[in-house]
Amino acid sequence: MKNGIKNSKDTEDNLLIIKRNTDRQLSLTNQLLDFRKTEKEMFKLNFINTNLYELIESTFNLFLPYSAEKMISIHLHYPVNQYDLTVDREAITKILSNLLSNALKFAGSKIDLFLELETEKGNIIRIRVNSDGKLIPKELSESIFEPFYQIDFNKPGEKGSGLGLSLARSLAELHHGRLFLDTNVRQYNSFILELTRYQEESISRNIYESDGLNLSEHNEFEIFGSLENTFSNILLVEDEVEMGKFIAKEISSDYNVILTSNGDEALKALKKFNIALVVSDVIMPVINGYELCRQIQSNIEFSHIPVILLTATIHLNARIEGLDSGADGYIEKPFTTELLIAQILNLIKNRSLVRQNFTNSPLAHFKSVAMNKTDEEFLKKLNSFLMDNISETDLNVERIAEIMRISVSTLYRKLKALTDLNSVEYIRLARLKKAAELLSEGNYRINEISYLVGFSSPSYFATSFQKQFGISPSQFVRKLQ
Repeated sequence: MKNGIKNSKDTEDNLLIIKRNTDRQLSLTNQLLDFRKTEKEMFKLNFINTNLYELIESTFNLFLPYSAEKMISIHLHYPVNQYDLTVDREAITKILSNLLSNALKFAGSKIDLFLELETEKGNIIRIRVNSDGKLIPKELSESIFEPFYQIDFNKPGEKGSGLGLSLARSLAELHHGRLFLDTNVRQYNSFILELTRYQEESISRNIYESDGLNLSEHNEFEIFGSLENTFSNILLVEDEVEMGKFIAKEISSDYNVILTSNGDEALKALKKFNIALVVSDVIMPVINGYELCRQIQSNIEFSHIPVILLTATIHLNARIEGLDSGADGYIEKPFTTELLIAQILNLIKNRSLVRQNFTNSPLAHFKSVAMNKTDEEFLKKLNSFLMDNISETDLNVERIAEIMRISVSTLYRKLKALTDLNSVEYIRLARLKKAAELLSEGNYRINEISYLVGFSSPSYFATSFQKQFGISPSQFVRKLQ
């Protein structure tokens, strides 16, 4: 870039993203390594209107696995679940993460996180973190915020850098707020983050306006590619607009990409588009990646859709939480787009192979195409009804949808996603698989089985069996002997 070499627009855009992210990392590293010399004005905050409760909850939830591992009780207390405040989301997340991390390191058995909206000053909001365990002496209540200062509580493996609280206090002050130890509370270590209700810098702008992006004019869904081609549709959920566009452009040569900025938008997109796979960041406003994944996996309309989570958190418990939420893949930032594309391709290809095996193998069980409990329960209920009525030649889709308590269109989409068959084709396959099961048991003749499974004639049954499995019923029986 410095040499002024002429590159394509895509290359220029990618170089610019690399430069911005490298500059940001260098800035943060310099602040941490030479904290005393860092001037406040060197760390510019980006104020965005944010639901403070959701930001607190998403950060709090990341520490639940750690608290369970340490057998420490941790609770979030809040008067409301919607409270808008203009803050720098990343800075507040760093402050809360530091307070919760320290609390988990040194707590005895209990941690409480409070969102306090009513204060004597009126326009001040407080976030309080209480933890039991060995108490910080009152005379050290200010020393702990000095760079590199550490108290030795004699807890093996719990030593830090001594920079966390220093950085957290500076970030609080950049919000025109305060971070301090409440020495009036005697039974707990009680840290308070005070934030002012209004920020002078909160002029209705956000981090991306300087790049000429006006989010108020931004469409609900930005699409990379054409939904009219034969490519699979990938739903990308990334709240950092610049990074989201970069990833979308990188994978749009092989897939259509629908880009959204939070979990709530993602759920709307899932209802609107035929999505083959979801790629989602973990830390997001409104609905975080873990919760989005859980909602996808528990909803009968979407549970068949694989999910890849992207996160900067490298802790093993965070990885376990991602997989526990139902994620099919988990990629740590920073990552190469080649790795992401390979992961997407692998998941889609494996799902396709599973479907092919199910439809082409006479004795393959329906559980083989169920990727989670929701799908398995759906197919179990469907196949139970089909087996109870298998001899009826006039089984129709409307009746089945009514029994399943879903719409005909939802039944179609679900079966198409799981098996690549429409509803009528699936009913016929269920009849043929039951026939293969009866043939393998050897208790009935082929002609008898054709009627038992609801075919109108033995010849039609034999033709359908041959077409589906590439082998005639009689050849199938001989092969089993």
